[in-house]
Amino acid sequence: MSKLFDYRQIAENEMFVGRKDEVKHLSTNFVFLTGTAVVAPRGWGKSSLIHKAAQEASHKEKSFRFCYVNLSGVRNEERFFELLAQSVLKAVSRSREDVLDKVKKFFPYLEPRISFASESVKDLNVDFDWEEIRRNKDMLLDIPQTVASELGLKLMVCIDDFHNISLFADSEDLLKRMESRWRRHESAGYCVAGEGNGLFEKFLKTTPLFYRYGEIIRLGRIRPTDMVKFIRDRFADTAK
Repeated sequence: MSKLFDYRQIAENEMFVGRKDEVKHLSTNFVFLTGTAVVAPRGWGKSSLIHKAAQEASHKEKSFRFCYVNLSGVRNEERFFELLAQSVLKAVSRSREDVLDKVKKFFPYLEPRISFASESVKDLNVDFDWEEIRRNKDMLLDIPQTVASELGLKLMVCIDDFHNISLFADSEDLLKRMESRWRRHESAGYCVAGEGNGLFEKFLKTTPLFYRYGEIIRLGRIRPTDMVKFIRDRFADTAK
């Protein structure tokens, strides 16, 4: 018999509970590349909501690509830039050969080290020389826009555990660079999710991408009626 509940994974299909209004609202934001911040305590379903809304948006807009960056456990901006580049390459590449072609096209000066844990593009890993990252931060922040514009696509970059940026050595400089670069992008949009903390909240309140031109969504709890139905259905489906 299948598991009743799995708290460690993104909730999909029958495991996704309620939030119909939030899904509709967020998917519309995605279609228009509206900068969006999703704020809630850990375990309230931020990541699951974003994935669900991304599925809905993808049905409406075929030229859409979604890039997922998870900052859980990330403690420095160098790794952040590697994950950003990695997620963009995964989103726009169909094969290993396609990845290598796009690396030559979009990272001609950085010479990243590319490796694959399997034949799948999903198992791509990107490593940069950290000194090169420090010299090319703005170029790397522009990569989603550069790639999307060149390929005629729309890219939505979704960054989970965004609050971890506050742990980076020079986090305020990175956030200022993000604000400066991202608000100019026309073919790439950004959705950040995290728990409310001091620096994250300050960033949201002072970055026009979210508070002026975009939206800050503060998630509430799932409605009790939806949770009761979900729990009953799971017991019925699994005969437990």
